[in-house]
This record gives sequence, C-alpha cells and structure tokens, in this order.
Amino acid sequence: MIGNEILQVYGAILGRQNNRQVEAINSFQLKVGYSDDGVDICFAEVEVFPELKIIGIYCCSENDILTGNEKSMLLKLALTMTGVEKIH
Repeated sequence: MIGNEILQVYGAILGRQNNRQVEAINSFQLKVGYSDDGVDICFAEVEVFPELKIIGIYCCSENDILTGNEKSMLLKLALTMTGVEKIH
C-alpha cells in the first residue's frame, strides 16, 4: 500500500492453445489507468513473441475482494481478448 492507495497489478498470459492443450509461455504486466469515461487499457505491443497469443489475464492485489472498478477492468480485458470492443 502506498498512502491510502491499494496496489493492484493486471497482466496478460502469452501462450499457445492446440485443442484442449494449453501451454503458457510468458506473461507481462499491463499498463492500466482510469478515466472519467470508464476504463482505459494500454496494451503492450507483442512483437517479441509474434507466434504467441494472449491466452489469459490475471489480477493481483493486496485485497482478496474485488471492487467494482476491478471487476469492470477484468470484464473489459476479457471482452478485449475475445474481440468485443465496446461495453454498452
């Protein structure tokens, strides 16, 4: 915790999937920020591993219970991974 701010980390897992076989190769932290319009996510360019895809997301926090903002962030990440661009 820094001051009154609870530390949170969001990330993506890179890997391969062949039918039901999933291989996690690497992970990286996502740069995240909040704006007045909702959630703003800046994805890192995945140029180092062009053959890999995002196969999962994760969230780590000092708190075990997700807040509304954290739930919104995970929903936005999940929708972005599946190709849905807007939440109405």
